[in-house]
Amino acid sequence: MFRFGARSAIIAGVAIILTAIVWLVVGHTIVDTQQAAVDAARARAKATSILFSEQVSSAIGTIDGLLRVTARDMVEHPGVSLQYLIEHGPASQPNLVLMTFVDADGIARETEHGPIAPVSLKDREHIRVHLDAKADIGLFIGKPVLGRVSRRWAIQITRAVYDAGGLRGILVYSLDPQYFERFYAKLELENLDDIALVGMDGMVRMQARGTLAALAANDSRPDLIARVSHDGSSAFSETANGVRYESYVHEIKQYPGLVAVRISDQHIRALVARQTLGIASFGAVITVLIFGLTMLVWRSSTAVERLVHKRTAELEHVVRKLDRMSHTDALTHIPNRRAFDSALRLAHRAFLDDAKIYALVIIDIDHFKNFNDTYGHEIGDLVLCGVATRLLEDCRKEDFVARVGGEEFAMILHGKDPAEAAYIARRLCDRVAAQPIMGHVVTISLGVAPGSAEGHEATYRYADEALYRAKEAGRNRSMVA
Repeated sequence: MFRFGARSAIIAGVAIILTAIVWLVVGHTIVDTQQAAVDAARARAKATSILFSEQVSSAIGTIDGLLRVTARDMVEHPGVSLQYLIEHGPASQPNLVLMTFVDADGIARETEHGPIAPVSLKDREHIRVHLDAKADIGLFIGKPVLGRVSRRWAIQITRAVYDAGGLRGILVYSLDPQYFERFYAKLELENLDDIALVGMDGMVRMQARGTLAALAANDSRPDLIARVSHDGSSAFSETANGVRYESYVHEIKQYPGLVAVRISDQHIRALVARQTLGIASFGAVITVLIFGLTMLVWRSSTAVERLVHKRTAELEHVVRKLDRMSHTDALTHIPNRRAFDSALRLAHRAFLDDAKIYALVIIDIDHFKNFNDTYGHEIGDLVLCGVATRLLEDCRKEDFVARVGGEEFAMILHGKDPAEAAYIARRLCDRVAAQPIMGHVVTISLGVAPGSAEGHEATYRYADEALYRAKEAGRNRSMVA
């Protein structure tokens, strides 16, 4: 009886210890999940703001090209109507409300539909800025106004027309501010609470929902101007109307304006709650199993004790599996961001303590969002797995490969100097492009950085900056920090 009681006490103690270990791992995984959800929200806000800024920049660039061509034709063919020039000019007129020609006295005389009764617009900012200028100021993007000619809200984009006699007039392209809403709806982005285009004066030009109401209310976001850093972007948390948001603001290249994206905390909390429930349920199942087996020990003989030992070993295996799960990407089955952070710190410690050099390579799949939108998420997932396989095939056993974000991967190349790492990156770039995945050509951009004495975080930053340069240079290439 004594021996059995001692065995029962030992097994009960082991069960308690295993339960504690399980819940420590569960707790740690939940904390990681919460931070990962916030990081994912910030990353998505950043990616969306950049996407929308590029879309707006492209649309304005097209409009500017149309205004330039029309202004040139008006000078070269005096007397030809604006209606004729528009009908026989460039076909692309994105989201046009009305094209108007205003003479040198600030009087609107004609639109792309033909002559109109004279309407004075010389008090309007987008006309006045050209009338008061002593030279051509180029393209001007005005505040949204209710048009006197079109009778609709529009963003007035203007360019002056000069001939040999000086200012001949002003071309006005009235842009429909709701095109932003239509573009937003087409993308079907689920968790984004707010996307807004804001001028450098702080006034809202367009937004994802309720643009016309915002214009009528004269909405403004002057706080965003101060948040833009020297590199043209900023990530921050904010509270508006009692709701907390993860936000990102990105300056539009070439044109004066910002794109601001907000993701509400309630969406982040909902995502975390679902993931937390799954992790906690898994821990609860293991806990029930542990204590169920303990009860068997209290009521069984030596044969049951052997069974308990077997089950204990199985439970230890489950605990190890749970720990592996917290370090492994569920889709590609390669190490995840948490495992990568640990590996990078170890590599950098060896670099500082034992002078063991290493190089960090950050890889991003080019145009992956467009790929997902075109072919669907199932094909997108297969592309992610295919790229992961290519990376594993191209690295040595001692190197480290991980998925660190949505379409972003990282490699730690041990013992490689910058020249060797650059060669490996170029080879990998060429190999991925040359081997279609699911019948589709996929390209990647890579940033390479050697281990920096400033720390492993600096190494990651330098590699990320090199990746950004590779994307700016045209993608499907590698850059070394």
